[in-house]
Amino acid sequence: MQTLLIIFGISLIGILVMIYRGVSHVRRNGFEHEEDGVHPVAKNLNSILKKIGIIFTYIMHVIAAFLSRIWARITHKISNIYKKIVNKLEDYFKHKHENNINKDIKTQSILLTTIKAYKKEIKKLNQKIEPDQMRPKDNTKVE
Repeated sequence: MQTLLIIFGISLIGILVMIYRGVSHVRRNGFEHEEDGVHPVAKNLNSILKKIGIIFTYIMHVIAAFLSRIWARITHKISNIYKKIVNKLEDYFKHKHENNINKDIKTQSILLTTIKAYKKEIKKLNQKIEPDQMRPKDNTKVE
């Protein structure tokens, strides 16, 4: 308990010394009032507002740069997705369109085309062969 009283006494004496020094300083130099009656904070208000404005513009610049980067990334991804979808749709409809066109033109197998070619050649050869040159088959057996 005595320790608390000693600490209280020392701090009270310190406070009184600080107050005495402040009062003696005001008595010696006097407290200067502005003739305009402007508050001391009002003197620096313009510089404070300018600094706040600079800070605000810096923050807005950072936000604008951040948003523009995000916008660029989003639009780039959307355009890539759009291009993929358009290419897939074009390929799908192009394939369907080619199938519809090719339905009229039926492709034949190689076997059928060669058989047709042989038939045409045989007809040509039959027309060239004269009936006189044809001989009857020999029924005699050679022994």
